[in-house]
Amino acid sequence: MDETNPYAPPAADLETGAPSPPPFFAVSTPKLIVMSFATFSFYLIYYFYKQWRALGAYSRESFWPIPRAIFYPIMSFDFFKRLADAARLRGIAVDWNPVALPVMVLVANAFRLAPTPWSLLVFVHMVPIFLANPTVVAVNHAVSPEADPNRRFSVWNWIAIVLGAGFWVLVVLGTILTVLQPAVDAGS
Repeated sequence: MDETNPYAPPAADLETGAPSPPPFFAVSTPKLIVMSFATFSFYLIYYFYKQWRALGAYSRESFWPIPRAIFYPIMSFDFFKRLADAARLRGIAVDWNPVALPVMVLVANAFRLAPTPWSLLVFVHMVPIFLANPTVVAVNHAVSPEADPNRRFSVWNWIAIVLGAGFWVLVVLGTILTVLQPAVDAGS
């Protein structure tokens, strides 16, 4: 008589040895800084889109990554909380506040409405994202050490950098002319 239990769980080895995907979109912090400034922070929309896609694939949750990316100043509250929770779960120190950083992102975005010289302060909203990105890298490395850290600049990155540099020259010249214009008008 067969002595096997028909109700026992399968004893097959289900470990395939396949690498687990990283829970977050990997990008090195220097690359994130360069791309964010070169694209006037439009890269952050792409960054958050990729973050929500990766997080959804990893956690099997259903996110709407496009709206979350477009409204990243508001959705960063949820993202930073999830990132801090993922880091703490893996024993990674979180040396930033998951509430203060998104508040800084949201408040600094208000500078978009300020007059010309002050409107450049909108770029301060990127700093909290830069501060949290090393945690993204650390969590990804803890989960999937063999995953690509995304340090290299692609052809598309270089195109964006060159175009962005041209726009930055125009912004600096425009700002200088705007600041000098009242002095020129007063001298006339």
